[in-house]
Amino acid sequence: MNRYFVHTVLCVLFLAGAAGCNFSRAEKWNPEPVIAVRSFEVVKIDGRLDDPVWNTAPRYHLDRNFAWEGGPLLKNETIGPNLRESGFVQVAWDDRYLYIAFFCVDSDVEVREQQDQQRLYSTGDLGEVFIKPANADYYWENYIAPSGNKSSLFFPSRGLFGLTDITDKNPMQGLNVAAVVHGTLNNWADTDQGWTGEIAIPIAELEQFGISFTQAPWTIFFGRYNYSLSLPAPELSCYPVVPARSFHLTEYYPKLILQGSKQ
Repeated sequence: MNRYFVHTVLCVLFLAGAAGCNFSRAEKWNPEPVIAVRSFEVVKIDGRLDDPVWNTAPRYHLDRNFAWEGGPLLKNETIGPNLRESGFVQVAWDDRYLYIAFFCVDSDVEVREQQDQQRLYSTGDLGEVFIKPANADYYWENYIAPSGNKSSLFFPSRGLFGLTDITDKNPMQGLNVAAVVHGTLNNWADTDQGWTGEIAIPIAELEQFGISFTQAPWTIFFGRYNYSLSLPAPELSCYPVVPARSFHLTEYYPKLILQGSKQ
């Protein structure tokens, strides 16, 4: 088994247990900015998280939304409000790309739809990255599945949410993803360790509507869907937590800070 993966699993489980759910709502809804570390070496998109930049990039731990606290499933004591399978994301950048790394503890990695540009959140495990200019209405929702599949949806405005003929028309061109399953895919009869993944978002695509990525303020948000035989119900987690069961609450997205830029 990969030593990096084993070590990181132990760190994640320790931090998750130490943090628990003791943060106040104000802290959860007003998170610190997300720091993207400047990479001076090419990041190889292979899903392995062994590039030097991931040794220094801050880790942002995924957690369950406060909105889950009062949900009908969570009133069942066998489920409860605490996240059972933890994970984190990291962010880096260079002159061409914004990079996101996903690390997900997962005892049963499932991906039933293995085609790109699909609504993959309803067909298996998934990591999501939402990226939005702070002073504009449009934003992208980009997916990475443990199988290495991807999707990209574009929202000219949240007011057009749900109109698939609009959101599917401007996917992120040149989006590059890769993932590694630490176990076996789609085999609920064994126990997996989890999966890791990397996403490279072309900066040129982010700037296509005239807003600079390195000089104007941007915001970012991360979500995860986790389906597993060992879970009492599918788990949704995110960073930061938001006050409803939606990953489209753009007003709660934290600011993205590009380390070493002129923002």
